[in-house]
Amino acid sequence: MPLKIYRRSQNWHQKGRYYAMHLDTPDGQLLVERTNDPEHAAARALVARGYSGPYNVYVPSLSDPQKWIVSLRVKSSKAAAELSLVEEDRRGLKLIRYRPGPAKRVRSGAAGEQSVPLAAI
Repeated sequence: MPLKIYRRSQNWHQKGRYYAMHLDTPDGQLLVERTNDPEHAAARALVARGYSGPYNVYVPSLSDPQKWIVSLRVKSSKAAAELSLVEEDRRGLKLIRYRPGPAKRVRSGAAGEQSVPLAAI
């Protein structure tokens, strides 16, 4: 059965909106925050915790913000972790192979929060 990952909007930055991703419930364990590529950043966080299977991303419904709907189904977090979504001025959105660097740093977990392996959840 796929994991449930919930995407929450955070604040705006120069190139758009930042997002946070939570595990199991909308207010569950924080996987990543302050990212503009939340689905792939969540995949990297899951792989770092030893999980390589499927997950579903849930977002609030536009018609009823109390209701959460599936916006994306990912078959392999390991495969998704190897990708990144970037926006180019002339071409728009583009899917590329992930390259870690200063522009792609993502905080994983809240300050003072310990990382818990998925097997322990």
